[in-house]
Amino acid sequence: MNKSQLMFGRKKGNAFGVIIIVFLAIVIISLINNNQKNNTALVKSELNIPAAVGYVNDFAGVISAEKKNNLNFYLKELDKKTGAEIAVVTVASLKDNAIENVSLEIGRKWGVGKKGKDNGVVILVATGDKKMRIEVGYGLEGIIPDGKAGRIRDDYMIPFFKQGDMEKGIVNGTMAVASVIAKSYRVEMPADFNSSVADLAAYSSSAPQTSSGKSSPLDILIFLIFIILFIILPRRGLFIGGYTNYGGGFGGSSGGFSGFGGGSFGGGGSSGSW
Repeated sequence: MNKSQLMFGRKKGNAFGVIIIVFLAIVIISLINNNQKNNTALVKSELNIPAAVGYVNDFAGVISAEKKNNLNFYLKELDKKTGAEIAVVTVASLKDNAIENVSLEIGRKWGVGKKGKDNGVVILVATGDKKMRIEVGYGLEGIIPDGKAGRIRDDYMIPFFKQGDMEKGIVNGTMAVASVIAKSYRVEMPADFNSSVADLAAYSSSAPQTSSGKSSPLDILIFLIFIILFIILPRRGLFIGGYTNYGGGFGGSSGGFSGFGGGSFGGGGSSGSW
């Protein structure tokens, strides 16, 4: 085989690889668009989402007034110092909606996170359905990727939910998420916040591991794309950047709540059940 034939073969192989990538990209975009349209329509037709009453919205009535005030105080401090917003939501039932649909709609309707920064998180727990989700806004997906959200779920929340201690699981999970954000922004939080987070870290090192999360078809498709890219582009220096991970009591009342800042969400995060 001469040099021109080799070059033609390489060009043909590269062109085939590009075609595969373009095709898969079109499929993914179509799936995302259809999924978001269907999700929004489903939730709006069956679930009436009330207005937010604070950073903590305990519609299921499983968090004591003291812990609710504590969380509201810390989440307000986090908001003031970083601009990131966390909405904690409990409901008794999802009314046959997928929890991913409901958390996404809550985040969008309430505008959790700052407009243009999309640095919000929705922690949704459906007590009667035994399901939960950590929904992460676009702007925080770099510091709370799906895998980290899943570890917070498995280490700090679901073990307590299985024991029937809803309040402790919600408080621990919220504090863990807040700690990740505070460390990423390099801000000082109150001393009792830090001591509570230290207790969480000690618990995490000895906690039993769970595997309640499930991979979606979209996750599998994205994984296959990376495999294909690795095969067809072995010498092109294709690098995929990683995330920086950080590890994951209480003060006074939160004061007034003026609403969230207009953030948006794209479906990142992690779900689980118990």
